[in-house]
Amino acid sequence: MNGKGPIFMCIGAQKAGTTWLYANLAKLPDVALPPLKEIHYFDEIYRKVNTSFFARVSAQEGMNKWWWKEKLNVSYRRVAKSKNIAHARWYLRYFFSPRNFNWYERLFKTPAGKISGDITPDYCILDKETIQFIHERYPQLKIIYLIRNPVDRAWSALKMRYMQRRAMHIGDINEKLVEDYYQEFHEFNDIERTIDNWTYHYPREQFYIGFYDELVEDPVTFLDNILIYLGVGRAFDHEKLRQKVFKGVAGKMPADIKLLLSRKSIDQIRFLKQYSSRFNVKYPEKWLVEAQRTIS
Repeated sequence: MNGKGPIFMCIGAQKAGTTWLYANLAKLPDVALPPLKEIHYFDEIYRKVNTSFFARVSAQEGMNKWWWKEKLNVSYRRVAKSKNIAHARWYLRYFFSPRNFNWYERLFKTPAGKISGDITPDYCILDKETIQFIHERYPQLKIIYLIRNPVDRAWSALKMRYMQRRAMHIGDINEKLVEDYYQEFHEFNDIERTIDNWTYHYPREQFYIGFYDELVEDPVTFLDNILIYLGVGRAFDHEKLRQKVFKGVAGKMPADIKLLLSRKSIDQIRFLKQYSSRFNVKYPEKWLVEAQRTIS
């Protein structure tokens, strides 16, 4: 068994294809992922979260409590349905054991010849100090960062936050709620900061950027490129790659919200256009044209 931690780490972004990536990597014979997609170890170190079980479930409010209880329920239902003893032990260790490197690395124990990885989109917010902490332990780690048009990604996140989790209607999402979202989750929307922080410690050849647009247009090539980067055998069902894994909340973006999100995102899109030009990628250029058209 291999048990020295993950070989790769997908650091985001939220609503940019990470669930699809997890589901399709998990099907491959050379990959053995944890039964729970998001581990949330290093982001909780960065946020200085009290990670004891009782602190989590007794919290009065907040994302930490919501996420924790949701994952407990999901994990219980999965084990009850599958009767998978190995997974039951994994979940017990994950939820109840003290969190440290020994705990973390045991989550990624895999059979010989297989690789494992940590797919936690919240890692995009980590600062340089926390990333240095990771790099000292895993200097050969391969990083994957999936990027989506910041306007569309923010809208998808807003729908999940207010419509799915708070049962609000699309017409209830107004300028104040958008401002509240950006104030609370500003680090998730700062793509330039994410790239700068991670490439400060990891060289370019260990930092792979994938674009959500390519996933939508050509999922076979999208996954193929990631597998080449990871050095994994490329054996997968091409037709099943086109299936949606986690369908977001439906709802067209209102014009006033699109204008506000375009104004808030345009600097990040300009940065991406300049940054991605070295890879001959045209998606950010298209995003910039659309944002400028919306604002003008």
